[in-house]
Amino acid sequence: MPSSGKKGGKGDKEKRKREAEERRRIAEEEERIRQEQEERERRKREKTEAEERKKREKAEQKVRIVELAQLRALLGGYHASRDAHFAALRRDERWRRYLRCDGSPDPVVLPEINTYMVAWREDDKRVLIEDVLEDSKPCLGLIAELEDHLADDEASPEQVRQYRGTIADLQALLQQKLSRATYEMLRRGANAADSETMNLQAVWRSDTICLCLWGNLSKNPRIKTFEFPESGIGFDIPKALTKVGCAYQFLLTTFDHYSPQSASFYAVPIKKEEEVEPVVEEAEAADEAEGEGEGAEKGEEQVEEEPVREPTMDLMAELQRMDGEEPEEKEPEPEPEEELETPEEDLCVSPPPMEFEDFDGEEDAMDLRGYHTIGPVMQFNILQLPPQPQNKRGWTIVQHLVPPQPVSFDYHPQPIVRKEIEELQQPDEAGDVNSVTEGSNPTTVSNQLTATSTQQQAANKKQPEIENPPISVSFKLPSNVFYAEEPKVACWDAERKEWRTDGIEVTKFDEDKRVLNFRTSVFGTLGFLQDFHINMPFQQWELRPLGTRSCRLSIIASINEVAIHVKEDLVCIPETPSDAAEDSPEADPEVQLGKRELSHLEGKWMPVRSLIACLRAAGVNLFPREDSSKHVDVPDKSSIAEQRLYEQMALLSPVMAFAWSRWNSEIKDRESLIVQACEHMEDCPVNEDDYYLFTVTRRHVRRLKIKEFAEEFSDEPDEAVGYHADFYNSFQEFSSQEAKDRVAEVDFQYLKTVTDLLSATRMLVFS
Repeated sequence: MPSSGKKGGKGDKEKRKREAEERRRIAEEEERIRQEQEERERRKREKTEAEERKKREKAEQKVRIVELAQLRALLGGYHASRDAHFAALRRDERWRRYLRCDGSPDPVVLPEINTYMVAWREDDKRVLIEDVLEDSKPCLGLIAELEDHLADDEASPEQVRQYRGTIADLQALLQQKLSRATYEMLRRGANAADSETMNLQAVWRSDTICLCLWGNLSKNPRIKTFEFPESGIGFDIPKALTKVGCAYQFLLTTFDHYSPQSASFYAVPIKKEEEVEPVVEEAEAADEAEGEGEGAEKGEEQVEEEPVREPTMDLMAELQRMDGEEPEEKEPEPEPEEELETPEEDLCVSPPPMEFEDFDGEEDAMDLRGYHTIGPVMQFNILQLPPQPQNKRGWTIVQHLVPPQPVSFDYHPQPIVRKEIEELQQPDEAGDVNSVTEGSNPTTVSNQLTATSTQQQAANKKQPEIENPPISVSFKLPSNVFYAEEPKVACWDAERKEWRTDGIEVTKFDEDKRVLNFRTSVFGTLGFLQDFHINMPFQQWELRPLGTRSCRLSIIASINEVAIHVKEDLVCIPETPSDAAEDSPEADPEVQLGKRELSHLEGKWMPVRSLIACLRAAGVNLFPREDSSKHVDVPDKSSIAEQRLYEQMALLSPVMAFAWSRWNSEIKDRESLIVQACEHMEDCPVNEDDYYLFTVTRRHVRRLKIKEFAEEFSDEPDEAVGYHADFYNSFQEFSSQEAKDRVAEVDFQYLKTVTDLLSATRMLVFS
């Protein structure tokens, strides 16, 4: 009995084990079947989704082809009219230039311009400063005319070289004439001597040039400072110069003919090395060709000898039939798809962002890609005072110098080194001896310099006197130029062709009184430079309509707030309302910052190119350069999508308002541009709640469900507006008939003007 019990227990255990194994096998089989079923359903679902997505993409592609063709035809008509118009303008301008009878030469015709320069160079009668200032006007006009030819991008490389060479020759000739006039006025200094000081002190000016001369005729050691109140220039006279015949020359010009000569003035793209395929030697190539030929012949023989195999049956299908399972249905072969043409807009590939070489100049050299000169360019020189005319026995004896050019005075100031500059930045107990006194009137620069000289004498009682100290200069900056920070003073190095700051030290900058004090141990051409990108990136911008073929672009930059009106083919800075004038007690000084410097531009209509030049000259730069992304942290966006959107915004600007969106920079997608937009027909500010968010790519324009002030970004499209390939066709869906009629009245001149303005600011990237 016990043995049978053991056998029964052992059998039950094996039975339970087999049953457990069977249950496990059944469970695994059921799990396998379930997974296969889920996998089939997943594949079927993905296939359905892929088919639907493919159908949707195909439908969208059909829409793209139609809409892009419509926009291409519309813009193509504008472009053709624009090209024909400007070609006719160039022909008419050439004809008018040919018919001019004022004696001025055509600067693009070498014989004429060479004859003009030779005649002016050899003219020894009109050598006084009044004559030279008058003759400089046509010379500057010829330079401006040549610069316009260079900016039109119609000149060939050979013509570009010719125009630039002519510009350089005209600039050199103008400088030569100004130097000759300086010499002539110094030679006649005794005739213009001041009755009180008995020294030469005179100012001559035109719209673009101002010459200030001070000549030490009396050699009075008690005169240690002097100022030109008309020009806001003051300077000190070291002891070594008070007893000698010397002269101070200050030549101020509103133009900068030096910066374009510098290598750092131009951006230098980094040339990427192209991958060169390895070159195979001719012999090796021939051997490889023979080997390939033999291999091909052997392959053909093997193919011929290989017997033809009979088709085999699908074993898996047979096994499934034997098990009673339905074999999986084979997917039907896909029908041949309809091939759609590729739009022209999709044929060009978005270029990668350009990279530019870094500035490799010395520490004291100025990088003109990051800085630019604003305000006047000053030539400051200490010259020898020529012998003055002497009257003897009814005769006037005059000594002539050959060549008749001013000669630099042999004065070598002690160099200003960096260690000395650091010490000067820390005022001692007697105060800052190298700056003007606090609270002084900016118009009485001589009093400031006298006080400075007195402080220097008191400070130097305990120190050995410097034999040739640097010259202290005080300059009142012009009121029509905005200086956002202390300008850098640099001297032009004619040999290295660059602006350099060594040898010059700014001692004080009074921003309220606009007075700049500096010391210099170098002489020559001085420039006042400011950060080119100080107003970038922009904080906000808005483009809204003002009427038919008229709109307003408002930009809140890092420092300034500027509004630009566009009407037809001209732009202007609008006049400031009287209730928002600078002297109004309600005026916000932060909002008014920089507006007084632009008052001379208000209400003056001009082309876009002229406005850009005027704003940059006024120190309010809103127009980045091609390599400005090296100096400003901005998002990387597709240049093709950006430029296309500018043109479509210009087309719709009479009826739609566009505005900055914070999501454009926060969403790191190179192909997507995000803007706010809405239809707006009235000349009034836009309500923020009226704006919608749009995402724009090269392939589509979609209106989003979210608004600008959403907490999180979502690219879910608004189903109320369908798919569209561009902004113009999207506008056609939700716009009113009145808006469509106004867009139809847009002409090519207005379209080009707004497009050029938006492309110049690049506000979609630099904000």
